[in-house]
Amino acid sequence: MKSISGSILCMLMLINALLIVSSDVQSASSYAIIAFKGLVQGQRVQASAGSLALSVHLRPALRPGHQLQLYINGKHHSPLATSAPFRITGIERGNQTLQLRIFDIRSGSLVQAGAPVQLDVRRNINPSNRRKAPK
Repeated sequence: MKSISGSILCMLMLINALLIVSSDVQSASSYAIIAFKGLVQGQRVQASAGSLALSVHLRPALRPGHQLQLYINGKHHSPLATSAPFRITGIERGNQTLQLRIFDIRSGSLVQAGAPVQLDVRRNINPSNRRKAPK
């Protein structure tokens, strides 16, 4: 009876050790923060001529072998990059959803994605294109 309970105890200790190692490996490969600096959900932003510059906040910093990619409305908008800021040109006005994704360049697999941020994009109106009010 003692050897059975001892064996069970050893197995439980081994399982616990494996869980701790697995947890450490998972946390070592994950990012605590993947976000756009200065943007909040539902924010109204002005995009002069459809252009925006976006800064990124990552914690920890982008690891070797990882690259960032910007997605707008679920479609990739930029090539893979190892640095930011991102410059968006030709962004449409209205509600747009932006997201950052991190990929492993060796395997091409998604490592982690930041939370999507929805923005209300406004564009300047060219005064020469405005309609004249009827007199």
